[in-house]
Amino acid sequence: MKLVELKCPKCGSVLQINAELTRGLCNYCGNEFLVEDEVNKIKIVNGKEFGYEQWQGAQDAINDQKQELMKKLECVVGPASNVEKLRMQYENRCNIYNSWIPIQESSPIMQIGIGFLVSIIIVLLSGIKGKSAMVLWIVVWWVLSGILIFRSCNAYYQKVKEKEEYKKQTDDIKEKYDAELKALMNKLDFIPQDYRDAKAVESIYSYLRNNRANDMTQAINLYEEEKHRRRLESLQR
Repeated sequence: MKLVELKCPKCGSVLQINAELTRGLCNYCGNEFLVEDEVNKIKIVNGKEFGYEQWQGAQDAINDQKQELMKKLECVVGPASNVEKLRMQYENRCNIYNSWIPIQESSPIMQIGIGFLVSIIIVLLSGIKGKSAMVLWIVVWWVLSGILIFRSCNAYYQKVKEKEEYKKQTDDIKEKYDAELKALMNKLDFIPQDYRDAKAVESIYSYLRNNRANDMTQAINLYEEEKHRRRLESLQR
């Protein structure tokens, strides 16, 4: 004889009933019921509870994996953004450097010409005549021309020096960018190769944080869909 624990469908009392019987009788309220029907109800209820527990367990596992993934992304979102800023800064400085051509304000010939004209004016204003005027003119001409040429060359040299200093600063940014990029790549090994950039990392993290995605695959699919949509919108403009 196999006893099963059932509840009376009328009064709810707990009963010990022989499972081999067709009908059962409640000892408390006298209600008669079909044993098989009540056993099936218990199986259905237990099955639902088991199914819910299985579903809830699966949801908990998904949420746990999602939280773990978000923690990893939180550690790289900031560094990825910094690396992207350094990359843009380096590229902008390279463009400026490549288009930066130091130009001398005026050629030495022009400086000599200016000295020539100014020296004549000085001699005429001095009132000196004869050979003394000629000597004064030559001396003033060459001294003045020398000063003008020196000033022009010095200004040009300063521009060249400034450009070289700019290049050194740009190289320092490139070195910093390479170092931070290398460190970042070591932290992004859990992300597919094609999505290891600041834009993709920030988007994936945003999808997970806002519950638009539950895992990496869903987040990447959303990222690709939005990127495709933006591409189509740009083509329509």
